[in-house]
Amino acid sequence: TTSKILKRLQFEGKEIILLGTAHISEKSIEEVREVISKEMPDTVCVELDEARYQTLTNPDKWKEIDIVKLLREGKGFLLLANLSLQAFQKKLGLDLGVKPGDEMRAAIESAKALNLETALVDRPVQTTLKRAWRISSFVGKARLLSTLLAGTFTQEKLTSEEIEKLKMQSAMDGMMEEVSQYLPSVKKVIIDERDQYLASKIWQCKTKKQVAVLGAGHLPGVEKWLEAFSQNKKDATCTDELDVVPKRSAISFF
Repeated sequence: TTSKILKRLQFEGKEIILLGTAHISEKSIEEVREVISKEMPDTVCVELDEARYQTLTNPDKWKEIDIVKLLREGKGFLLLANLSLQAFQKKLGLDLGVKPGDEMRAAIESAKALNLETALVDRPVQTTLKRAWRISSFVGKARLLSTLLAGTFTQEKLTSEEIEKLKMQSAMDGMMEEVSQYLPSVKKVIIDERDQYLASKIWQCKTKKQVAVLGAGHLPGVEKWLEAFSQNKKDATCTDELDVVPKRSAISFF
């Protein structure tokens, strides 16, 4: 059984191949490399933002960060996101031999080896979490924080059934699903908006052929938005509203 989902979209003057990774496995990594080398696109788009790209390519970077300085600079959510991603990886344990995000690393390394352009097409995780946080209730915020902090220090290992479920997601999507469980009112912010954002950034690539490596769960939404952009039903360049963070309330500390 293949662990990838491949969707080839043809538009006037543009070809976009959506590669949905559906497992945390060595096979998934091999398939990413195989598709990129076979298709030889002009651009490889990856479901990462700059902060997660830096964490993925330099995992020790966070050890060097001054946490107090980070909070003073208003980047608390960047720290929170990194902690939650670490907690997600910790839940999987070390038995799998492959860490969440390795398929994105493989895409980046393949593009570099083949001298292909790389594009980071996901919205900054700090923006996504801030938008979700600002529209949430006090109770929802408290539940989310306690869960993330507990997960960071837990020694708990998941059952085989739970691991299989998590293997169907990228690390980012797994973390975001946990967020949506505790803050159900913000599903639109952390899932639906990202489909639009991903599609917009992919569509705006100026090259004629792209391979986009995404979590499989994003493919239906991204495809829908790409079709809308191609038919001029939606403006592909209008993502400004998705980058706006609502004003902080008087009692909020983020």
